Amino acid sequence: MANTITGSNSSAKLLNSGNLVVLSSDGAMLWQSFKNPSDVVLPGMPMRTTHKTHPPWRMISWKGPEDPSTGRFSGGNDLDTPLQFFVWDGSVPYFRATVWNGYVSSNVGLQTVSPLMYLTVNKGTDGEAYATFGLSDGSSRIIYKVDYSGKTMLLRWNTSLTDWTAVEQLPAYQCNLYGYCGAYGYCDNTEATPTCKCLDGFDPSNKTEWVRGNFSHGCRRKEELQCGGEDSFLTLPAMKVPDKFVRLWNKSYDDCAVECS
Repeated sequence: MANTITGSNSSAKLLNSGNLVVLSSDGAMLWQSFKNPSDVVLPGMPMRTTHKTHPPWRMISWKGPEDPSTGRFSGGNDLDTPLQFFVWDGSVPYFRATVWNGYVSSNVGLQTVSPLMYLTVNKGTDGEAYATFGLSDGSSRIIYKVDYSGKTMLLRWNTSLTDWTAVEQLPAYQCNLYGYCGAYGYCDNTEATPTCKCLDGFDPSNKTEWVRGNFSHGCRRKEELQCGGEDSFLTLPAMKVPDKFVRLWNKSYDDCAVECS
């Protein structure tokens, strides 16, 4: 049941969806929280993934655990492609999620919340693309949040604790931060202690700093690239696609190799 607060010329109503709306005296919608997100996204809440006719859609973190004023961090889709989600520290990229490949990935923690999680993408009347996520009937209550610390968190309502508990937090490790491992470096999450490594055929650009734990200089080729020679492309399974990628639709491996050459 929706709750309503009425003024002289307008009223505020909290809908069952969690959307807080402000209505004029004739029932026209003047404002709604779903189009003005704070730090949390609810199931069924539209997340705008393109920015053709509107300013960029952003989740805005709190300033602190008990301070709801505007914080340092914001989250939203990349301005260049709706296929990847960013968290920014001010205007600087802080974390970049895995590029979306058309599927919603699941983990053991999420499977305990719901047997099914789905993502719906549609085109609005304004020409923009919107995405919403939902769960199967009878699932636990969950929310998606950009925390004041810069983490993205999938939270589940724990009835026994009467509090929200984390199902997933990203970035999970320090080396998952944006650009942390430098050019041609990557964060190896399979290690007991995830750390930066160089791609095959590359060595640290500054070995002294690399040993000290400063990976920002990245990696460089061991041997000069021989374009048109014996060098070829190497498949890297489970590797996150780099930022500033180019998506080639409906192309074969050989087609992509020709394009990237």
